[in-house]
Amino acid sequence: MSASDGHWVHSFARALMLSGYESFERLLDKLPAAIETPLRREIRPLRDLFLRERKAHICFVGDEAAPLRPLLSEILMAPMGEPFERAFRTAAWTSLGGRGREISVLIVRATDHKCIERASASLSTHTPDAILLTGSRHSNAQLIASAVAALLPHLIEPEASVPVTAAWVTEEGEPGDAVAGVNAAIAEFGGISRRFIGSFPVHLTFRLRQDGLLENPAQRRRDPSLETFLGVLASEMHDNAKLSFARGTMSLRARLRLAEILTRAATTLSGIIGSQPVPLADLPLLTSLQIALVAAIVKVSGRNLDARLMAEFTAAVGWSIAASGAFRGLTRFGLKMLPGWGHVLSGGVAAAGTHVLGRSAAAFFIEEASP
Repeated sequence: MSASDGHWVHSFARALMLSGYESFERLLDKLPAAIETPLRREIRPLRDLFLRERKAHICFVGDEAAPLRPLLSEILMAPMGEPFERAFRTAAWTSLGGRGREISVLIVRATDHKCIERASASLSTHTPDAILLTGSRHSNAQLIASAVAALLPHLIEPEASVPVTAAWVTEEGEPGDAVAGVNAAIAEFGGISRRFIGSFPVHLTFRLRQDGLLENPAQRRRDPSLETFLGVLASEMHDNAKLSFARGTMSLRARLRLAEILTRAATTLSGIIGSQPVPLADLPLLTSLQIALVAAIVKVSGRNLDARLMAEFTAAVGWSIAASGAFRGLTRFGLKMLPGWGHVLSGGVAAAGTHVLGRSAAAFFIEEASP
């Protein structure tokens, strides 16, 4: 299966999810509020994370001492070549990252007033999903915070809840209070402090050549400090951008969290579908939903869906899931023959099957594939 075929499969999965979501929305409108509200809350992430996905936009602000190239290389798990140089020069939104999982980045040099002016114009065209202060022990935290304060009024929506955070690159052996100066600088600017979600000392492990490529491309293991930071940042940004950010950064914590949310939403949908009173009538829709869930989790993983990948998944866990699924199908058929509670129990069996499938897919495509 080619990359274009993989894209088609993802589009098909999105269409299946959308169809199921819209049908469920119509059903919810007929339910009492006490039942409708919690169910709608469970499946809403399916709409916001997957069906309304868009590219993440992150604004990086640093001074001359900020190690932007190595930091971005490690955050995006990709070498920083000519596109990085262009973003560094122009202060315009630029797509950076691995092929097929790019995010949009705006780089602002806090020491360059013309750069800040160009960045202000860029911010007036697209609201960032996060603003990230970055530096090192040689950086001027107050200068960087001042640049962020100058940029905020130029947001399309100045009052938009854009999270502001700081990733301060530290060396081994530096004191634990390395970010104390950053916190003090942020506290001086009220416009920033009310958006501030915290500062994080991060340690970089990649080694780059002069041209921005990795010295050892096989060595792509992050330090836990950076992984923790990315997980926190992913949880704070707009829901529509979380999938793009998780794929772009390949953050294990962020991807597993999204897979969990998708699985929970699909499990809720499966329970409703499986409780319909007509035996076997729910099978095509339930099967389509489960296929769409696996395809969605593959997308969250950052991998391309192809025949070889699905064959590996089937070989590893697919046959046991298929066998248990057949057993659950027969069980549900039998339960639907029972009046009253038989339909409810059938829905519970369908939900359990979808939950197991989602957990298995997350374990295979995300956990086992991560370095």
